[in-house]
Amino acid sequence: MRLSMRPRPVEPTRQLTIIRDDAEIESADVENAPAADGHIKQEVSQAPPAVYKPKKEVKEIPVPEVRQVTRYQREYLPLFNIPDTYVRCKGGVNWCSDSYVEYDLDEEDERWLESYNANYTKLPDEKFEKLLFHLEILNSEANQRILSEPGGTTEWRLLPAAVAQTSNLPRADAVASLRHLVGGRDVLLAEIVDYWRSKREHTGKPLLRRLQAPTNPSDPNPIYVFRPREKVNRPQTRRRRENTLDCFEKLRQVRESMTKALELTELLMFRECRKRDIHRLDVDLQRYQVAKPPQPPRLHPSLENEATIRLRQSQARASVGETRLRAYLDGAVTG
Repeated sequence: MRLSMRPRPVEPTRQLTIIRDDAEIESADVENAPAADGHIKQEVSQAPPAVYKPKKEVKEIPVPEVRQVTRYQREYLPLFNIPDTYVRCKGGVNWCSDSYVEYDLDEEDERWLESYNANYTKLPDEKFEKLLFHLEILNSEANQRILSEPGGTTEWRLLPAAVAQTSNLPRADAVASLRHLVGGRDVLLAEIVDYWRSKREHTGKPLLRRLQAPTNPSDPNPIYVFRPREKVNRPQTRRRRENTLDCFEKLRQVRESMTKALELTELLMFRECRKRDIHRLDVDLQRYQVAKPPQPPRLHPSLENEATIRLRQSQARASVGETRLRAYLDGAVTG
């Protein structure tokens, strides 16, 4: 709390003191000190005692001591080289490395390679995959370079007809690029380029999945995935949905489809359980025939009774399992 002098009103009835000597000033100050400073002392006495917080101790972070190990060079030889990539590592977006090939040969490629190796020098599978992979990358770069010229739009770059073009990569440029990237004779590279062009013409799309055009949202084929949910460069990032009758009907259809799928799954499980029971019965019968030697006809009724008892026990266990499964499925549906 800050201490200050409180202003006091002037008393007109008080007589002024006449000072004739300096000593009278000092004596007057001593006599009037308690009266003049009484209010200050009273405020100080009424003020709460000051609380002094102890200073926090600064924690000292220990620094390890650095020492030179004399036998380090003998125990750890300087033969370690930092690898270029991590173990089982693939790059991210727009990553490309000569040591990683994204394309795998299919049956058509294997048939062409087998026919080619039957007449000419053997071409390894790895090199053939590498050549086709680089052709896909080179053609994609050429298409993007052409489509990025003034006048092109982003929507046109994502159309299937735009990404399926191979005319933007000339044959001579493709052979020269493959010779620089992979290496090989020009005759071999030219034949591979011709095969790649013919395959692209009858497939109508790039060989690499990430270079293909997005699937049309209205395409009902469930095999074609990666459908874009929104339009390209749409300012609104979330679609507004309303609680209308059409939405309710669609949700009801989805629920019916899910219920039918669940029923179909239950039937499949029931069929597989029956197949499992039949298999177990066959195994038990074979084990029983191996364990039991041929018995005379007079013992056949007792053997049939024993088999009937075991069959009933197996059916009881199966019924208990089916009851548990039915209760679990009913709980999942109601939940």
